[in-house]
Amino acid sequence: MIAGGPDKPVVLIIEDDPGYAELIERHLSHEGYETIVQDNGKKGLEIVRCRRPPPDLVVTDHFLPGLTGREVCAAIRQDERTASLPVILVTSAGEILDKVAGLRMGADDYLTKPFAPEELLARVAALLRRSRRFEAQGERLSVKDVVVDLDRRDVTVAGQPVSLRPMEYELLVLLLRAQGKVVTHDRLRSALWSADAMATSNMLQAQVKNLRDKLGASRTLIKTIVGVGYRFE
Repeated sequence: MIAGGPDKPVVLIIEDDPGYAELIERHLSHEGYETIVQDNGKKGLEIVRCRRPPPDLVVTDHFLPGLTGREVCAAIRQDERTASLPVILVTSAGEILDKVAGLRMGADDYLTKPFAPEELLARVAALLRRSRRFEAQGERLSVKDVVVDLDRRDVTVAGQPVSLRPMEYELLVLLLRAQGKVVTHDRLRSALWSADAMATSNMLQAQVKNLRDKLGASRTLIKTIVGVGYRFE
């Protein structure tokens, strides 16, 4: 089912449970988003690859026919055309290892079933906000070879462009804005996830690992302060 207009953010919903698919679609449509619903991971990935422009955000269940949600995330990240596409992974309660693995495979955030519609809408809005240009014009942050143009939302390392997912970008900006000071685990979790997300240390570590991998040789600039947090040299 597709709803909405061409100038609205487009959210692809990949969910094989008809009840949850209808719940997600109904609330997103009511909020003004255009929605595309697919019940198969492989077919959902085909929509991401073939639709021009691609969706603005993907909400995908973990357990799906065709491809799992984690496999969908990994495939999205491997394609340079969609590498920065925001993805929310939906999991069942208690699947903490699946959540961590999903973040490492490329998910930006997660929802745990059952979830409140307000939580869904908050996560979608936050990720879309991070993926768009809401920073002050002309502002730049830089440390050594790492440069962030906040106006254009561009990141370069040693002059080479680096594609970051919304949460990785947000994490990098938080660390750079701290100007060498330690940013605590609690501060990072509260900034990156909503208050009711119950983000664990493992999930934060997964995002830091992803960011370090993207920074290449500059990965060593992110220092781990054991038991406290992280700082950018």
